[in-house]
Amino acid sequence: MRSLKCLKLFALILLSTATYSQGQEYNIADYLYPDVSRRTLTVNPSLSFFDQSGDNGNLSAFDGSTIVQGSYRSNTRALQQEHFYSSNLGFDFDKNDNDLNNVFLNFGVNAAGFNRYYKEEKKFFEMEASGNYNFNSSKLETFSANKTSRFFVGINPQIGWGRVENVTDAWHALRILEELKRAGYIRRDLNNDEITSLANEISRLKNYRHRDWRIENIYEFESLSTYLIENNICSKDDYGMFSILRDAYVFEGFRYRGSGSIFSIGAKGEFGSNSFNGLDNSDLRYNYGATLSYEKFTPLSKDFQFTQEYELEFGRNHFKPRQVNEWSQSWFASLSTSLNLGYYLSARTFFEAGPRLRYFSQFDPDSGFLAVNLFARGLYYVSPRLRYEMTANFNLSRSDSEFFDPIVNSNTSIQFGLSYFVF
Repeated sequence: MRSLKCLKLFALILLSTATYSQGQEYNIADYLYPDVSRRTLTVNPSLSFFDQSGDNGNLSAFDGSTIVQGSYRSNTRALQQEHFYSSNLGFDFDKNDNDLNNVFLNFGVNAAGFNRYYKEEKKFFEMEASGNYNFNSSKLETFSANKTSRFFVGINPQIGWGRVENVTDAWHALRILEELKRAGYIRRDLNNDEITSLANEISRLKNYRHRDWRIENIYEFESLSTYLIENNICSKDDYGMFSILRDAYVFEGFRYRGSGSIFSIGAKGEFGSNSFNGLDNSDLRYNYGATLSYEKFTPLSKDFQFTQEYELEFGRNHFKPRQVNEWSQSWFASLSTSLNLGYYLSARTFFEAGPRLRYFSQFDPDSGFLAVNLFARGLYYVSPRLRYEMTANFNLSRSDSEFFDPIVNSNTSIQFGLSYFVF
């Protein structure tokens, strides 16, 4: 009986934090994202420490990198688009069991995205594509410098059912109203339709772009203040309202929150090559197969978000090593899953943690690979444009093959970094 009471109390707490209590409940999971588009650009310098132990020996590493990331998102009832691109430049210094010092330099460019076309509300066709190029230069203490480059491109057409809505701005609207009400600047209670209208206004403003960030910032804040006053939510004579509103607006909405689920079936094709020290003959590979995937985004409450992702893939691998004329072929299957629990502690602070698992199996010759990752991440916003980041990872892997005994490795890493939002 005591356990049942505790469960009821916990459910009540989650329900109360998921709603905005002004006479009736508002569930952010019901928000429909309006027809808007948005571009972003960030710069991420970081430093990390890495320590590995296992059957392959021990290794300690210190590395630094700078990543430039951009994205484009667009939403209508008929089409959802998400495009991402990034480039990175980094170095790595490590020491192994034999006290040998090695230095690595790497550069990479990545791009990925999808267009999801809806002919019906919950049925879609999707075209997904991705590609990357990576260059690595290594100077090992006992060997001369080595240079490797890798190229990869892939496509993944799919059909699916379901839809995921971006509900970040509904959550943002609730947080703004809570801060204003706590400070005594809300003049009346809002119904659900009015909260949705406020969230729509925030969506419109958050997706406004101007090359001069100062002008963009002035326009957004002035428009939101005018909206609250003209709709009799706040009074223009309460001057303290403006400082509360500004703080709640600029330090909220910095994380994506989704609601809904998607199941899809697709075909997949990939091609890649590796070259070593500029040799004309490169390792070549391509594969094709089918995929099943499921993802679900659940706002557990106003402060908690739970995300699940699962993918099953099976197909045929083709591989030709350098300076070999024949292709080798094998069937393969893989399963990957990711669980993520996010906690929105305050306007400036966010935490997330969870496990990731991937299993890959190849047949004839038989081999298998299992990787488990546990991660925890914290973000703190110093300003609307600058945030601190800290990420901790624990990785465990096992490789099996009919040609050698199982190999087990484990490693831990801690990374500290900054993110600067250009726009």
